[in-house]
Amino acid sequence: MITRFPTATYAALIVVSVTASILLAAPGADAGRSLWTDPQSLSQILGSWRMSAAFAYTAGSTVGYVCAIIAGRLAVRPLVAYLAGAVLGLVQLAASWVTSSATMAADLASWTSEEAVRPDPGILHHPSVLAAMVLVFLTLPIAARLGFGTTGNRPTGDAMLVISSLALIALVHFVVPALPLLVGVSP
Repeated sequence: MITRFPTATYAALIVVSVTASILLAAPGADAGRSLWTDPQSLSQILGSWRMSAAFAYTAGSTVGYVCAIIAGRLAVRPLVAYLAGAVLGLVQLAASWVTSSATMAADLASWTSEEAVRPDPGILHHPSVLAAMVLVFLTLPIAARLGFGTTGNRPTGDAMLVISSLALIALVHFVVPALPLLVGVSP
């Protein structure tokens, strides 16, 4: 049934991915905030906020990976799988960007209200947050290609692709919270 209507299935995967991004933005921000338990100085507050923002802007990426793997399984060629993953990534991250931007801006204002130094409004586009989004975007086409490799009578082993997919997802979810720390936490 799914292979008879691939366009409708791709559209459904996009809707599921976008919905997950929108619904999981606030819980993602809370999860990111909980990793830095008691920020004191402005640089610690901004570091904590960046971690929260990285989680909010990449919320729903796990659902996006599953959707990308399914989209890859539907693809007839590897290039189609890559393109399907890229489209899913663009749409999902665009939904996260629109949903999370206003929330995170208000959140940052409340976090820094007691500090004498006001942060730059450009912090919403801090390199660490953008790097997290780019990382998620780049791995979605790879997940779709891994999904493509699990279909039909292709020589690629299914077990190895599943393990690769799980390792890729775990690696991304380890690196995303570390990016704000790697780039630095100064204002």
